[in-house]
Amino acid sequence: MKKTVKRLMALLLAFTLLLPLSGCMSKKNQVTTFVSGQLNLIYRGEYTDTFLAMTNLTPAECQQLYDAGFNFEPTKFAADFAIDLSLVDEIVQEQILYLYKQIYQHSSFHVTYAGESDGNYLVRVKIYPLDTLRQAKKHFTDLTDAWQARSDAGEFDGLSGREYENLWASAVLDFVSAYVPKTRTLNDSHTVTIKLSPDENGVYWIDHDSLRQIDVFVIE
Repeated sequence: MKKTVKRLMALLLAFTLLLPLSGCMSKKNQVTTFVSGQLNLIYRGEYTDTFLAMTNLTPAECQQLYDAGFNFEPTKFAADFAIDLSLVDEIVQEQILYLYKQIYQHSSFHVTYAGESDGNYLVRVKIYPLDTLRQAKKHFTDLTDAWQARSDAGEFDGLSGREYENLWASAVLDFVSAYVPKTRTLNDSHTVTIKLSPDENGVYWIDHDSLRQIDVFVIE
């Protein structure tokens, strides 16, 4: 799903592999653990002790990065579900953010080592898209038909434009949220190859464009 989630931007500078690729853990395992750790933190807010050691992050910093990374502009969601963002309260946008956090808890990836090239490490990430919003869109007329019946009955007469839009947005959020527990991963996966490149200090950075590609595929 094409969307305007700017979640990655706050994380790009923070996620560097601080430990040299040596020691007890093989290079292959270090690289795949590092990439898996990034994805788990970005999408689920989860981390392991191994990931903390690799990145020199604290649990508090991980939580801050996860929260800050969800700098969310819900324009695509609003367009898909006929919400006028100019009329809804800030709390509605926060509720959309929370909805996406719940959806992303279902994120599914398979990370495999893909070798070395010119001093860079390559990792393949297979993404299994989530169908939460697809399910909701498929049945969206159930909500719109019921809403129209309520409108025809005069239930919304006398409401201001802002009051009406906030009520509608809340109904949409309740409707879509009901599909979160029903979230499934689609069989049609997408594969993105990530490149980890060292800087002059030997610190490895992940290819930012690859992270953005992954983000496009997570929610169908």
